[in-house]
Amino acid sequence: MLLDQLVEFVRIDPNSLEVKVTQQDIDEFKASENGPKRIQAYYDGHKSEFDKPERVHAAHILIAHKEARNAPYDAKGLTKNAARKKAEKVLAKLKKGEDFTKVAKAETDEPSGKNKGGDLGFFTRETMVKEFSDAAFALKPGDLSEVVESPFGFHIIKSKAYEEGKKTELEEATQGIVRTILK
Repeated sequence: MLLDQLVEFVRIDPNSLEVKVTQQDIDEFKASENGPKRIQAYYDGHKSEFDKPERVHAAHILIAHKEARNAPYDAKGLTKNAARKKAEKVLAKLKKGEDFTKVAKAETDEPSGKNKGGDLGFFTRETMVKEFSDAAFALKPGDLSEVVESPFGFHIIKSKAYEEGKKTELEEATQGIVRTILK
């Protein structure tokens, strides 16, 4: 009686509860009337969990010019031809073995590239403009591109890593989907 007066409700965090889903639970769900529909709906609604596009990890040095898109203030006076020549000189330094990160910090016209040594992290083809993506995805890890022109100016790209794309078919994902639904 005293406990009833002291406790009006109890709040339980659902994440703190461990739910065990057995193979029998999975099989029963898959065989249930709405199971296959719910599995398909989850799969269709969470495509990004199952379809991983190819990605590349790259760094770049951008040499902008006065006609380039988003050109920084200090590149406004550089002609397109002068920017290309500068990019070719930078590429020559890199081909002689100079450290890419150090050269990027000193030479790139991309503000965040100065801090990160040109590192862009991983990205998909659709993330960058076509000219840049085509060049970056054509490189093998460790390779250096030639000078690549894009609407932003001239780039020198260094590939750091590559990840294959992967598509997980419904059949392969079903066990995990059912576990998620049942939990």
